[in-house]
Amino acid sequence: DAARDLERVLSLSKHSVKTIYNPVVSPELERQASQTIDHPLSLFEGKLILGVGRLSQQKDFSNLILAFSKLHAKSETPLHLAIVGTGEQEDFLETQIAKHGLQQAVSLVGFQENPYAWMRRADLFVLSSRWEALPTVLIEAMACGTNVVSTDCPSGPREILPPELHSHLVETGNPSALARKIYRILENPINEQPWKTAASRFSFARAAAAYSELI
Repeated sequence: DAARDLERVLSLSKHSVKTIYNPVVSPELERQASQTIDHPLSLFEGKLILGVGRLSQQKDFSNLILAFSKLHAKSETPLHLAIVGTGEQEDFLETQIAKHGLQQAVSLVGFQENPYAWMRRADLFVLSSRWEALPTVLIEAMACGTNVVSTDCPSGPREILPPELHSHLVETGNPSALARKIYRILENPINEQPWKTAASRFSFARAAAAYSELI
């Protein structure tokens, strides 16, 4: 990670640089997550898969849609993919959705004032990015107690997920592998507590305590 890289560049002793993550998880996030989404999908009785982010090449929602198309064709359980966000690839993604005949199974729901309620409502959150810095949406979904699948992209997801959850990572740009991973996690989800515990490393309380130790 960045701390170890800095130690190498500056020839510092190992573990002399302490990482304090920007705080993401707050009581306000938890409050908003408890609200109901104002959308027909709030009543969807199947499995809801969610992506959140700018509709851009970096986020690679095209890969997620391709993976979903493979799942949707074979699943006996009703599935729906919702993508929250706006961006320059919206028309391209709409065309891709139509090409695969997924107009009734994939929704680009645009900007949502409260994405946390969507995360809490979802059965699975998927980060499909080609690259990231430290993806806060992944932390937020975990804080909502939602199961996640993420590409093992540079950089962030492998650092955010504890080692015991690295099985939820999948290679970038491989829709078949992503489809298999999504299917496996939907069939065998884990309870919410491990996700919330992992996300607590990025809480305001944890950051405040870490700064206090340095004073």
